[in-house]
Amino acid sequence: VALRVVETADEVPLLIKTSSERYAALEEVIRSHHPYDLPELIALPVVRGLPEYLAWVVAETQSERWPSP
Repeated sequence: VALRVVETADEVPLLIKTSSERYAALEEVIRSHHPYDLPELIALPVVRGLPEYLAWVVAETQSERWPSP
């Protein structure tokens, strides 16, 4: 029987913007460096946004701009 323990800790939310194509690589890096066994990682779909901004995110997350982990 597993015991449930309530823990308290200071946490800081972090929002990272990337493309769906880069999510797996980002998740791998976060999991390998995060101190928690089970970090809170969630991906939220972008339903709508300023077109110029969304184009910027796509341009900045192109695979040739960043090495794979």
